[in-house]
Amino acid sequence: MSAKLAQAIAAKNEAGAAYLPGHLGRRIAKVGPQEVMASLDGGRAFAACNGYLDAGGVLALADSPGGYGALRSRPGGTTGATSIKSNFFGAAREEEVVFLARPLPHGRTTQGLHASVARQGEEEPSARFRNPQPILWPAS
Repeated sequence: MSAKLAQAIAAKNEAGAAYLPGHLGRRIAKVGPQEVMASLDGGRAFAACNGYLDAGGVLALADSPGGYGALRSRPGGTTGATSIKSNFFGAAREEEVVFLARPLPHGRTTQGLHASVARQGEEEPSARFRNPQPILWPAS
C-alpha cells in the first residue's frame, strides 16, 4: 500500500471517529474507484439477545462505506441522494464482519454500488446491499 493511499484511509477513519462510524468501531481498509472495503468487530454490543449480530449494526456498517464509494464515483459538479436496499440471508455471531462494495454500471443520471457483508474469512455473504444514487446535474 502506498503512503498516499494509507494517509487517505487514515483520514477517512479519523473523519468518522467522532461520529457514528467511529463509535461503532468501523474501520475503512480501502477506498478506491472500483472497491470500498471496511470491517467491524461485531462484539456483544452489536448482538441481539440471541447472540447474533443485530441487523441494525450490520446496516450501519454498510451505510457509510457505501456513501464513500458513491461520493468517490460521482462526477464533479453534481449532487445526489442515496438510498440503501438490504437483503439479509445469513447471520453472524459476535465476530468480525467485512463490508465490500463495488460500483454498478452507471450512466449520466444514475450510479450505484453493489455491496456485501460477510463473516471475516468467508466469501459467502450474510447480507447484500444496493446503494442506488441519482446524479443531479446543475441547472443550465
